[in-house]
Amino acid sequence: MDLAAELTLQSARLVQERANPPRSAARWMLMPAGVTLSWSQARDALAALPKPVFVAPMNEPGWLGIWDPRTFDGSARARFDAQIANQVGYYQDKLNAFGLVDTDAVRFEPATPALTPCGGDILQWARDYAIGTGVSLAPVPDESACRVIVMPPGGGAPPLGTHPDPYGAPRPSWAEFSWHCGRELHGAQDADPDLRLATGMPTIIDALCTSMPYPMIEKAA
Repeated sequence: MDLAAELTLQSARLVQERANPPRSAARWMLMPAGVTLSWSQARDALAALPKPVFVAPMNEPGWLGIWDPRTFDGSARARFDAQIANQVGYYQDKLNAFGLVDTDAVRFEPATPALTPCGGDILQWARDYAIGTGVSLAPVPDESACRVIVMPPGGGAPPLGTHPDPYGAPRPSWAEFSWHCGRELHGAQDADPDLRLATGMPTIIDALCTSMPYPMIEKAA
């Protein structure tokens, strides 16, 4: 199993699920190819894509917009590369702050069964995928481990598919995440590294969508 592709599908599933009315992805469709795939087929298809790649969960459960950064113009590719570097640095800073190394466990608890990659796996995931989803890490008390946190679209609610309050402290809002991450990408020196958004920053999505070759693909949910 390709762990990075599996983490990508699991994160997309969380942000696409709806409780009222209930909706969850039974099949996957990678756009613009438009081929319907099972979970394992979608994971294999993601794993086979050239890396790094931009993956945007769309409004319809199971639909993923896929963009190859090799098709971006110079300015869009520079923004994409900055986002990849930003999220790799974010995860590394988090692991360092928690006193963890590349071999320590990082739990992805919403999966069934739960996934337990190591810190090095998370860093490789960050190098390979820019995902239109808010993702962070939170420490596991009294253990040499942390957990993956997936934020709901737009923020303003508890993380998806995990403990009610995995942070144990006030959470920054989506707006705070985006504002601070935007300041970092524009060279501000006073941005708080604890408020950086690892993936899916709206300003990145907006910028990239202006230069995509597939205008029928909507922005991430």
